[in-house]
Amino acid sequence: MTDLDRLPAPRQRRRDDVAAAVTAGLVLVIAVAYFVARGGSEPGRPAATQASAGVHPCAAGDLVAGGASRQVTAGTTYLTATLELAPGVEPCTVDGFPFVVVLADWRPAGVATVTDGSLGDARQLTVLPDRSVKVTFGWAASHACGPVDDDAVRLRVAPGLAVEVPGFGRSACSAGETPPAVRVGPFTYVDPNTERGSVTGVVTLNGGPALGTGQFVTSGEVEFAGEPDGHRAAIGADGSYRITLPTGRYQVTVSTHQWNGGVPYAAGTFDVVGGELNDLNLTLPVR
Repeated sequence: MTDLDRLPAPRQRRRDDVAAAVTAGLVLVIAVAYFVARGGSEPGRPAATQASAGVHPCAAGDLVAGGASRQVTAGTTYLTATLELAPGVEPCTVDGFPFVVVLADWRPAGVATVTDGSLGDARQLTVLPDRSVKVTFGWAASHACGPVDDDAVRLRVAPGLAVEVPGFGRSACSAGETPPAVRVGPFTYVDPNTERGSVTGVVTLNGGPALGTGQFVTSGEVEFAGEPDGHRAAIGADGSYRITLPTGRYQVTVSTHQWNGGVPYAAGTFDVVGGELNDLNLTLPVR
């Protein structure tokens, strides 16, 4: 069970008027900022902290987007986005609630946001190579505006640094409708011991994985390299593999004597979503 499975029912939401329907892809811009835990309108700093002395606040280039997950509960879409320390960067701190702006066509859409302390405890956190942070958002657009498709979320974690993860996407609001406010939770830690996802797939040579379209790899391993650890899954005689990993983004590499004399094949990056079965079929190209 993930944190999303335990999220509370939505609270009463504040709505701001929107001049026109929001029909373009919706994204969120997040800046690392400080807010009163329950108000969201006045600057402040929570009394409870969990950071090391002398660690600087996160700035441009310090954080990158990790994985993202989405779940619909009681008509509200909950989106959880993970932020990770960039490779080679010293630990840094985040604090309280992020600042969020909802965009349409990459411009402010006039959709209200409100901080929600029920989505986590607001405190100062230190982001480490093996300790990521996350932010959870709740949007009840399915009630007011019809179905919501996944698109993208832009995370502005510091001036000059914007990263993107999958997000809420296009709404179906009609002209004159007012979208509900997006509820914004505080920065909280990702728990790698409970927030894990399974990855499964098959590995083939020169096409596939459907039978008759390529040759299955029958030995070797698939490596998932993350920060700070790497994980390996053996490839079975039928070309399949399976592994359970902490939530996050990984560099994927395939090694087998059946391809290029055993030289590792770089298969790109892959985001592991916690609490889900993540499918990843891998095809090694002709050499």
